[in-house]
Amino acid sequence: MELRRIRGSLVLPVVCVLGGVALLVVPREGALLRNLVAIGAVALGGLALLGAFRPFRFGIAPDGLTVRRPGLRRVIRWAEIDALVLDEPPPVEGTPASPRLLVVPAPGHPL
Repeated sequence: MELRRIRGSLVLPVVCVLGGVALLVVPREGALLRNLVAIGAVALGGLALLGAFRPFRFGIAPDGLTVRRPGLRRVIRWAEIDALVLDEPPPVEGTPASPRLLVVPAPGHPL
């Protein structure tokens, strides 16, 4: 079984980047606030697009867990795992928190 990230709609980030670039390209004198808003829109849209395309893969296979995300890209063998814990944090200010899967390493196998 393999889990992948749901990217969601990318329309708003693309519109932010394109609109910001369009505002920066069209010359206008004395438009400091407009340029600051355009740079902010490009930065915000760019960060949203980068976040949506970050690598993420989580697979469960007979030989172990396949994890691919920033900072961790490997197969964790079942012999290296003592337990898996599904953690569901309490809601924060009425907003439900995302559940997390915690890996407890086996003795002698630091992850």
